[in-house]
Amino acid sequence: MHVAKRKAIKKQDKKKHIKNVQNILLMENIAMEHMHKDIEFLKREVSIITYILSQEGTLTEEAKKRLAKARESPNAEYLEI
Repeated sequence: MHVAKRKAIKKQDKKKHIKNVQNILLMENIAMEHMHKDIEFLKREVSIITYILSQEGTLTEEAKKRLAKARESPNAEYLEI
C-alpha cells in the first residue's frame, strides 16, 4: 500500500476515534448534569424534612405521606454508583 494512502487512512481513523471520544464525553456530561439536578432536588427534600422535624419534633401528615411513598419505591429505581 502506498505510504500516503496509509497515512490518509490513519488520519481518518484518528478523526473517527476523536469524534467517538467527544460523543462519549458529551453523554457523560449530560448524565452528570442530570445527576446534579437529582441531587439538588434530594437536598431540598431533606432540608424540608429537617425543618419540619426541628419545628415540631414529629412529622406532619404531609411528611408522613411523602415518607410512606418514598419507602414504597423499589430499590431498582435507584442508580448504583
